[in-house]
Amino acid sequence: MEVRTRTHWQNTIKKYKVTPVKLFEPETLDDIVSIIREAESRKLKVRAVGTGHSFSDVAITHEYLVDLFRIDKVNRYDERVVKETFKEMKLVESGAGIRIRDLNRKLDTMGLALINMGGIDHQKLAGVISTGTHGTGKDIEAMQGFVQSIVLVAVGGAVYRIEKTNGITDPTKFNEAGTQLIQDDAIFYSAVLSFGSMGIIYSLVIEVRELYYLRETKLATNWKELKKKWLDGTIFTEGDTESAGEVPRSVSFLINPYALKNRKTGEPEHYCIVSRHYKASKPRKWFLIEETRNLISYIFGNFPVTYYYTILVFNLLPRRAPYLIRGSLKSLRDKKFVHKSYKVLFQAFQFIKERAYDAEFAFDLSHTPSLITAIENIITNAKEMKENARLYHSSPLGARFVKRSKAYLAVEYGRDIAYMDTPFLLRTRGTETMLELCQQIMFDKDGIPHWGKVNSILDGKEGFLAATYPKLGTWKMTLKKFNPNGTFNNHFMERNGLT
Repeated sequence: MEVRTRTHWQNTIKKYKVTPVKLFEPETLDDIVSIIREAESRKLKVRAVGTGHSFSDVAITHEYLVDLFRIDKVNRYDERVVKETFKEMKLVESGAGIRIRDLNRKLDTMGLALINMGGIDHQKLAGVISTGTHGTGKDIEAMQGFVQSIVLVAVGGAVYRIEKTNGITDPTKFNEAGTQLIQDDAIFYSAVLSFGSMGIIYSLVIEVRELYYLRETKLATNWKELKKKWLDGTIFTEGDTESAGEVPRSVSFLINPYALKNRKTGEPEHYCIVSRHYKASKPRKWFLIEETRNLISYIFGNFPVTYYYTILVFNLLPRRAPYLIRGSLKSLRDKKFVHKSYKVLFQAFQFIKERAYDAEFAFDLSHTPSLITAIENIITNAKEMKENARLYHSSPLGARFVKRSKAYLAVEYGRDIAYMDTPFLLRTRGTETMLELCQQIMFDKDGIPHWGKVNSILDGKEGFLAATYPKLGTWKMTLKKFNPNGTFNNHFMERNGLT
């Protein structure tokens, strides 16, 4: 295990920088146990960090910081201890510190694949699960929905394997020395999404599936047509000639917040891109059009120079922002992209996305008109800020969907969700101001902030959290069991009233 002092850690957008007392890089379960015991003996707090993709201060501490990147082994979960009723389930146990991209590659070699994932893949598994990262698909759960077992190291260095009441592991065959098996719904659904507050996750058993293929389309429309189809539900059911009427596996879309004249009709419109994923078979023969996305966006969207050029233009020529956003959306158009699931679910533009900064709010899908009003209020505000303050959005608005969850502090607990995303490129003028306004607009329309994104509007709103998360009391009781002395607390926990 490597231990560093006089070093610093920062998240990907460099908003949060800390110089912890010690930065640990454990390699084994015993390493994690010893770190926690040392922290407790010195009355210091300890937190685990992932890649730092979260835009909030969820992982920040100035005391003991633990980077789990060396804990990255992936194996099939031991079938000998799995209950008979779960034998058909495909289960892998993965180290908490593995990056999603590396997990995808290892699963590929095993003929397996994740059921869902977010739009990028540089995050670490435990960070993804602990902050509620989601993909898209209104009938598909977010990633924490596929977790079946968690190995957690809590106070005193005690090691637990935590599962649902009807967990996958047969207690009569469980044989992990030094580890206590807990099978309890209340504890599992509290611990699976707990921001690192209950201890340090060592590994997770996740349900996966056989390797599969997807076909992606990205087609242009406008906000008027998109809104109409969203309200009548056809946005989720439309097929195309290749799908033979099959309903898409998932749908998401991007919206230019600025209306520009359509060159054909002369009418102002908000240009949009609708992305759909369909089930697909492995092509008998690869063709260039199926192996890559739109070549312009694929090539230029991943070059650092593209990002820095875009920032320069946004700051020197802010009035071009509406046209730059429309141009970026047009570059995404693609009638067909077929590949392995994880290559399709990965939405590229990683260099740029790692340097974006956004607030993302969830809306109950049964209250779609409220979300549509929020979108139109943001559009109205964008126009007003452009005219009155010369401040501009630097990215399109985005919407994705996810199935309800049983995790107690999942934003989608008990409700199917539509996520509204308002990203901004770093170092563009007015980002903080515009983000505060977007937060307020979405909050006023009953939006619920994503834990891992900009969520400063939650400060001091304990009443809102209690009303939004009906199992918050049970979650806090579980927290008290695994973190009675505040060993794993930090400012994020305190400012959100979660301690």
